[in-house]
Amino acid sequence: TFGLPIDSRPQLRRIPQSLIVSFSSTHPAHKKLKSVDFTVSQTEAAQPLFLLNPAQLCQNKYLFVRAELFS
Repeated sequence: TFGLPIDSRPQLRRIPQSLIVSFSSTHPAHKKLKSVDFTVSQTEAAQPLFLLNPAQLCQNKYLFVRAELFS
């Protein structure tokens, strides 16, 4: 998993995989999602990140990053 800062040059950063979760199995798959909206909270100690999981992106799965990563 890697993160790209959204306001500066890209940097690789590691986060625990436990913070990355897939959509709930109860989420209706028939709605054919075209995008995922999200909110990134910035703290004084950390840059905001756009997080990607290359393995799951290649499988066309959507991800959520748990909120505690940004709190």
